[in-house]
Amino acid sequence: MKRFKQLLKEENGSTTILLVGILFFGVVLIVLFMNFAKIFAVADRGSSAAEQASLAASDVVYDQIMEDVIEDYSYVCGFDGDADIICYLEDDYLVKRASLDDGTLSAGELKKRAIDEVLIEKIPGRNDLKRDIRQALNTAKNEIRATVRNVINANKGEAAGSKIILFNDKNRIEVRSKATFESIDTEVIPSIEEDIGKIGMGVEIPFIDYISWSSDSITLH
Repeated sequence: MKRFKQLLKEENGSTTILLVGILFFGVVLIVLFMNFAKIFAVADRGSSAAEQASLAASDVVYDQIMEDVIEDYSYVCGFDGDADIICYLEDDYLVKRASLDDGTLSAGELKKRAIDEVLIEKIPGRNDLKRDIRQALNTAKNEIRATVRNVINANKGEAAGSKIILFNDKNRIEVRSKATFESIDTEVIPSIEEDIGKIGMGVEIPFIDYISWSSDSITLH
């Protein structure tokens, strides 16, 4: 009888240890699963922030070019007796835009494509036009900086330390940002903090190839 009670006691003890072990590993698995889910969420957020920021920065470039170059630049396009004939780049842009408007492009896409094509046509042989475009791009830097910062912050990314490349080898604005992953802190698994880097690229800006632009970068502080 004593032997039976001893065996029963030992069996209950083993069962308790087994249950505690199962519970422990169950908690570990749950924490690991939650951390993996959190990693993917943070990475996705960082990727979205970088991508949206680069696209928004590209819009700033086109808006600045529209304001400082397309709407302002004029050139001699002929001669009438003793007077030069002056043509306006904005007129060329409007003609180009109308020719591209087949109903398949959004207003934003139509604007960008018309700017690209008219500049590529008019830049060759006009160093003053190249100069004006470069000046417009330099003017746009402050707005690009502010826009990228705002977009990253709005997407819960970390703007400080982010880098903006004007432009990469594909003539795109590149935004390199990061999002910080902090694991769930438990007594079982210690907390881990890690920066997850992400890169976003805006639309291709073809006319960059024609203005002798040297790649530049902006770092957010």
